[in-house]
Amino acid sequence: MTGSPVASAFLPDVARPAAAVDIVVVTIVDGRLQVLLVERGVEPFLGQRALPGGFVRIGTGGTGGESLDDAAARELREETGLPSARVPLRPVGVFGAPGRDPRGRTFSFSYVALVAPALSSFVRGGSDARSAAFVDVDDAHGRAFD
Repeated sequence: MTGSPVASAFLPDVARPAAAVDIVVVTIVDGRLQVLLVERGVEPFLGQRALPGGFVRIGTGGTGGESLDDAAARELREETGLPSARVPLRPVGVFGAPGRDPRGRTFSFSYVALVAPALSSFVRGGSDARSAAFVDVDDAHGRAFD
């Protein structure tokens, strides 16, 4: 086993899954609920739609890295262009079904935000997202991951 001697001594058989954040951003346009999706620009699921999100920067040796809230704000800004200061993110749950991410066991800490339709003018793809757009929630099926 690799890692620090302390972790090895106290957690010898504990798996080290990845931590991720996913963000559900919704708005209402013409009385219809819209959700913000990105088109993935990298594998896995290249070209498929997904919620904005990504991995939490962990740091080393159990110290450093970023908080879940900071990771969610960073991923939202990087992948969609939305200014995190104008998007009130609220944690809503954790998802971690085995097999949800082909890269390995991943626990995703999910956030939700309700935004004004005017913020859609800020939306653009970035980082590992080719594009980003609000779509009718009824058309949001077939997303990558879960």
